[in-house]
Amino acid sequence: MTALQMFCKCSDMIFRLILGLQRRVAERALDRRIRRRGWTGVYIGDYGAAPAWAYTLGFEETLDHPEILVFDVPPASAANLFDRVFRELRAGELIIEDGLRWPAEEPDAGVWRKVHPGYLGEWCTLACLRRLRMTGKRYGLEAFQYVLGDAAHRMPWEPGYDERLRPLQPALYRPPEAAVTPVAADGAL
Repeated sequence: MTALQMFCKCSDMIFRLILGLQRRVAERALDRRIRRRGWTGVYIGDYGAAPAWAYTLGFEETLDHPEILVFDVPPASAANLFDRVFRELRAGELIIEDGLRWPAEEPDAGVWRKVHPGYLGEWCTLACLRRLRMTGKRYGLEAFQYVLGDAAHRMPWEPGYDERLRPLQPALYRPPEAAVTPVAADGAL
């Protein structure tokens, strides 16, 4: 083995070690936040970019409840939503079901939709990895998407919804297109 090959091999080992240490430090920080308040939020993208989203870690282990996810809101709004939902779930004031309009008394209420499992690995990656680390189970994570209406309070599945908003809020409650093939749709092999 040449000196250059030896250097490259050592550099690769050091790089992997550093990445492993960074991952463990990040996992410990998430663990501390979840122990302290029962959940933490993960924020992806820039608000106003297509798409930007946020989801929870800790609802499953703290409340035995699916994680929640929301698109196209600033991080502070997502944190407020997560905190309110966590408190209401813990107090027994809220039971999230697919199709539930919440908060019902507000005119601009959103609707809870159950996320199709085919999307979880892509959109809730850290929640899936955390579940694997905490339970040893790769599958079984569940989540609900808080779907927001347009300026006229129409939901994406309602006629007249503002189509300009659709790219900002993917419909994770619908099966992935890849899961429905022409062969599978008609039952033929």
